[in-house]
Amino acid sequence: MTLLSESYDIPEAFNPLQFLSNAWGIMTGFPTRIELHFSPEVKERVMESVLPPDAEVRVLGSGYIRLVMTIGGWKELIPWVLGWGGEVEVIEPEELRG
Repeated sequence: MTLLSESYDIPEAFNPLQFLSNAWGIMTGFPTRIELHFSPEVKERVMESVLPPDAEVRVLGSGYIRLVMTIGGWKELIPWVLGWGGEVEVIEPEELRG
């Protein structure tokens, strides 16, 4: 470890909660629109999930649940999506599908 001679002052206007407001976990990144469709079998579980305040959850006529949210650092979302198994389909972003 090397101690640098440079210093850094946190700006007075910096708000850590605002900075992390679009993070899924602790990582931030470029805001990305996420769209997921869940099967009717997991409706209650989806509705009970802790989601970002701006998340839009809608029950479609087919009974499927559409979840749309914008988050940064979406790679932290991968384990959560994988945990739903075949009960979820990733619509966007394409990178999260693979």
